[in-house]
Amino acid sequence: MIIDNFDLIKEFIKNSCIEQCVDFDKDIDSYYHIQVFTRNKDFNEKGHRNDFSHNYYIFKIKDIDKYKKNIITLCHTFNARAYFGIRRKSVKRVLLGCNLEIAKSLANTSNIKPWKMVESVSLSDSSREDKKWVIDIDTKDISYITYIKNTIKELGGKCYYQVPTPNGEHIICTPFRFQEYIEKLKLDNQPFSNVNKCYETLLYSNVPEN
Repeated sequence: MIIDNFDLIKEFIKNSCIEQCVDFDKDIDSYYHIQVFTRNKDFNEKGHRNDFSHNYYIFKIKDIDKYKKNIITLCHTFNARAYFGIRRKSVKRVLLGCNLEIAKSLANTSNIKPWKMVESVSLSDSSREDKKWVIDIDTKDISYITYIKNTIKELGGKCYYQVPTPNGEHIICTPFRFQEYIEKLKLDNQPFSNVNKCYETLLYSNVPEN
């Protein structure tokens, strides 16, 4: 099952940056992160490589189209998925984070791997102003998805996008009263849909449904 969310993600970048009064294509400090990787649970047959990962860094909206063909090729070759980090990142923050990690590594005389360090710091970085969440829904039941969206709104959140996934949807939203959300789902005897702690949503996949 092929899921192609490239156009949806481009629209998300445009609208998200407009909302934050950021001209993304002219802001030399801002970027987004795309990660292509394999997951153990997507491999049902022996002989497949399940440790592949590759990163792309998006500094202009047109970079999405620039890398699209390569991303799709990697997904089909390695049975991988491509994920898009929804929180805008900062070059300056990442460089400062790298400086801290270098200082810690030198002080501890540890075996530093700069290429891995940059990737790690970039993945963990996110804008303090861009506090969106991803709710991971593992069903295509429209009534349940509507229930989750209504619950998010009732608890102070705003829903932006519904992003298709092989088994359901990701809802991109603003933070809401999460503890009350947990309690309401229990009270209503509804399945639990958690917040994606990596704040990533699906960009492309050709992996079958579970």
